[in-house]
Formats: sequence, C-alpha cells, structure tokens
Amino acid sequence: MTGVTVGAHAPQRARAAAEEEAMSRLVNIYLRESGTGGPRGAPQTSAERAVPAPLTPLARQAARDGRLLAWLALPRSGTVLAGVLAARSTIGHHRFAPPLWLVDARAGAGERPRTVERADVLAELLAGELLAAPTGGRDDRAAAIAELVTGVGDSVARSARYIDRHQAGAPARDTPGLLDAPDPSLAAEQGLAFGHPFHPTPKVTGGFDDDDVERYAPEMGATFPLWWFAAPPALVAREQVPGLDAVAAPADVVRQARERLGPGRDGWVLVPCHPWQARMLAAGDELAAALDDGAVRLLGPLGADVHPTSSVRTVRLADASYWKLSLDVRITNFVRHNTPEEVRRALDASRVVATLPRGRRGRFEVLAETGYRALALPGTGDAARARLATATAALRRPAPGPGVPPLVVAALVEPEPASGDTPIGRLVWTAARARGEPPARVAGPWLRAYLRISLRPLLRLLVDDGVGFEAHTQNSLAGFDGGWPRRFVVRDLEGTSIDRSHPVAGAHRRVVGDASPVLYEPEDAWRRFAYYVVVNHIGQVVATVAAETGGPEEALWAEVGSLVRVEATTAEGPAGDHLRAALLGPSLPAKANLLSRLLGRSERPEYVDVPNPLVQAGAAAAPRER
Repeated sequence: MTGVTVGAHAPQRARAAAEEEAMSRLVNIYLRESGTGGPRGAPQTSAERAVPAPLTPLARQAARDGRLLAWLALPRSGTVLAGVLAARSTIGHHRFAPPLWLVDARAGAGERPRTVERADVLAELLAGELLAAPTGGRDDRAAAIAELVTGVGDSVARSARYIDRHQAGAPARDTPGLLDAPDPSLAAEQGLAFGHPFHPTPKVTGGFDDDDVERYAPEMGATFPLWWFAAPPALVAREQVPGLDAVAAPADVVRQARERLGPGRDGWVLVPCHPWQARMLAAGDELAAALDDGAVRLLGPLGADVHPTSSVRTVRLADASYWKLSLDVRITNFVRHNTPEEVRRALDASRVVATLPRGRRGRFEVLAETGYRALALPGTGDAARARLATATAALRRPAPGPGVPPLVVAALVEPEPASGDTPIGRLVWTAARARGEPPARVAGPWLRAYLRISLRPLLRLLVDDGVGFEAHTQNSLAGFDGGWPRRFVVRDLEGTSIDRSHPVAGAHRRVVGDASPVLYEPEDAWRRFAYYVVVNHIGQVVATVAAETGGPEEALWAEVGSLVRVEATTAEGPAGDHLRAALLGPSLPAKANLLSRLLGRSERPEYVDVPNPLVQAGAAAAPRER
C-alpha cells in the first residue's frame, strides 16, 4: 500500500487524540493475537518489588492515584512496554490512560522510561514481536512490517482529520454529541472517527486522496448525488427477491434520466454508481467501447444528495433506504466490491429471510436486500463480464420499519471525539436517572433489556432456523427510548451463514439451491456467530457499559451467560449441541486482523482463541427465565 498524506495539518489536539486511541488499541490487539492474555499489573501494595526497576516511580504514582501500572515484556526487542491501566476488560477492551512508556528490560533504576508518542512506531515494535517466530505465509517480513507501519500512519492521520472536524474548535463539553444531533441515526453513521477496535488500520481508505476524503468520507459529513448508468435491458443483470419491495430508482432520478436520454429509450434500465467509481470506470477500458458507441450511457449525477454511511460505500437516501454500491477502495482488509458470489449470498439470504415469520416483527427486524442491478456486456468474455458486474453491482436495501430511530451500534460504543464519552454510556446514565439509581445498579437490567432484543432473537434464529447473521457492531442498529433499548435491526446479509445440516435446511435449500454460497457447515456457521455476535458485538457492548458505569465486567458477562444457558437448556438435537460447543466451551474465536495482515491473509484471516467470559463469569450465575 502506498501512503497518502491525509490530515497532516490537523491541529495538535486532534492528532494527539488519534495517536493515543490508536496506541491503546494496538496494545489490545497485540495482547489478543500474541496469546499473552491481559497485561501484567503491579499490586499496589508491593509495586516496588513487582515492576522492572525503571518503572518503580511510575508504579508508585499510579498507586497513589488509585490506579494500576500495567506492563508487557517484549522479548525480541528486549524492552518493556508500560501504561496506567484505567480499566481492565475480560474480553480484551482494556483502557489505558496516556501516555505509554518503553524501557530497556535490563536497565537499572537510573534509566528514565521513554514516552511512546506515535502509533506507527508502536506498530513496528509489536509487529516485530508477532513475527519473531516462523509462522508460515509471507517471507518478506521487513516489507510486511513496513507496509503495516505506513497503513497505521495513514489510518491515524485520517482519524485526526475526522476528530478535528468533530471538535470544530469548540471546547469538548460544549460540542453536541450524536445523541443531540437533529438526525441521530445519520450522525451515528457518519460519526466513527476510530473504527474497528481490533484492527490495526481501521480508517485506511486506499484509493481515496485528500480531496476524495473531503467529498466522500462519511466522517466528513459528506453528501453527494449518485451517478447513474443507463442501458437497454439486455445489457443489465438484475434480480428481484420475491415478496420484497421492488428495486426502483427514485422518481426524480427517473424523470431526469428520461430528459437526458431523449426519445426512444423509455425501456432503458438505470444502474446507480458511486461518483468516484463512475469516474474510474469512465476512464478505463472495460466500458470504453460501449460508452463510445452509445450502447451504455453515463448520465452523470441525478437526483437528490445521498449520505454515505459507516461502511463508506453504502449510501442512505432521503427516504432512509439504501444502495450498497461497489467501490474500488480498500477499507480495512478488503476492496469493497459486490462480487457475483457476494451478491448471490446476500440475495439468497434475503430469500430465506422472506420465508421466516420472525425475520421482521416487533422489536427485532432484518433488513433483507430486495434485489440488485449491474451492467453486463455480452461478447466481452466471462472474466471481463464478471469484472464489470463486480464493479457496477448495486444492491437495494429498504429503510427500517417505523419506531424509535435505530442507531448503528459501532458508533454507540466508540468514544466521541469531542467529549471522550460513549453514547451508550450516556444512554445507560439516562436510564439510571429516570430510575433514580446509580448507573452501576442499572447496568445489569439495561444489558438484559439489550440482550432480549438482540442476542436472544439472533440466537433463536440460528438454533431454530439454522440462519446466522454477521451481526457485528457495524451491521447492527439499535433504538432507544428514555435510554432503554427498544428495538434492534440487522442489516447487510452478505455475511449470512445458513447451517446446511440443520433440520429445516432442506426447506432453505429448496429456496436457494444446494450450491448456494450462503450454505455453511454447522461448525463454520457457529464459529462465525461466536465471533461476530458474541466476541465482536456483545463483547464491546459489555466492556463499554462496564467501563462507563464503573461496575464489574464479570457481572455483565454473567447476564450474557444466563441468557445463553437458558437457551441451551431448551435447544434440542444437533443445534443444541452446536450451541453448547460453540458458546459454552473454554474459549471463543476472535479474528486476528494484525497477524492476518502481516501474513498476507486478510482475505482469509487467521483466528485466535480467547478465554470464554461466558464460562469464566457465568459459571455460578443462575439461569434467568426464558
């Protein structure tokens, strides 16, 4: 990856905040992926004997402040990394108070610890430790680390730019949070300054330059009209999921398109495209002949402005429906294409969801993709045809149903740049004030309410129907009333995994066919659920609520464990066996994003095991009523 200079002139406060957050997250990533576990902490009563000699003054100061100095030995470099542990997390979301320090492991008391001020420097150090032993995969160790360092620097620079926009020069406590915005749902979609907490380069958008970031990044509050292609029906691949809303262009787009196309083209089909993608395609070779002879027309921008959402390439329309677009930009691990296989998986998942009575009801809702469109030119060869379909495929997604506006969960569990508070913390405090109780007393009941509308229906769909959703925090929306969780929405069905061996899988296969990419072996379906739903999603919600309310994280994991155990006692047959094996064993799976990147396996990532907090914290918890 080649680096781009983004946010180089971001004010110092924003840059410092971005560096501090990135470094804290890098330490957590390393702890998870190295198998180190949690950071060692000096007991406050014997700090002088427990810590390396140069860190003794820091340990004493932390003890006087009622905190713990934590440290981590890095044997390859012969150094020790240390920081004040502000909050310890059972699932690995530790919080460190800045700064971090580095000392020589062999140094005596006279050496002063060095402050670590840049995330890319820390990334190089930690990556060297991860690749110290032969692990297979890439041989070009130095090149892999150099690429990572560049990516971390770029990601931090982008975060700094986004933070600067959110702070806008105002004092932190005077800056409204996303819950105070005129449209909190949109503010949440466009408010993720830091991104995935266990990814080393969460804000890299490889392919966007500075101007593109300004025009198209959701974090910059971007709005823009979509560009549209038009072609005869024979040159457009399209599909509509039976029983779901029709895939149609907005009325204003249709009207403007007719004016630009002129007479004789009333039956032509419109295909939406991200403006960055449309310009790239117009300048390339694959569409050149079709555009030159008029077989395909690029109509340019049509209709009202749309808003890019947290995934960057999915946009929200004025009626709160969505187009999921292809975008040749690398975001975290992947170039964000809608490949034919991904389109098929999303539509097959949507076909199955359309047959399930619990797919859209009450407080739990699944936003099924209703269909797609893509350009498909004949006579171009299978490979070229597939590339063009991948580059132009657009999936249609409906708006959530009526009710309190749902907010993307990823934004609720991220500290807001201006205040440092998390919106989910504010929601719990709001619920506590209404009850007249301390937030720590309300944390358990609040989490139970959240689990009832999220984990329970998600789990029952996999147990009863064999359908598992990739409901990580960016694919999940939640709505609140008076601070309390009231509704939950799952979106983006491309990551759905249907257990091909489930007792009702025969009915699903009749809908999608035996070769559908949405069908998975049961062990894979359950592993995906354990990671995306329990570790990624519920894990971050639990850690955030505990940190924001000051209560023990273990007590909240006991709430999760109680719900899972109740479901496990009633789940029968193979599905029940898989539930118990996947969620109540000694460990849970976690994606190793740093190691996968270093080994060149981002497309097929490595996984590591983390101790299962459902077992550790929930063993003594009595199951609650179903």
